[in-house]
Amino acid sequence: HETPQVELHNAHENSVWDLAWHPVGYLLC
Repeated sequence: HETPQVELHNAHENSVWDLAWHPVGYLLC
């Protein structure tokens, strides 16, 4: 039961990082 929670948490963090870095990458490009 703990594993799905960890996977979901990691996926959420990845989504946050993608949203945070996308504008940065756009400005750098």
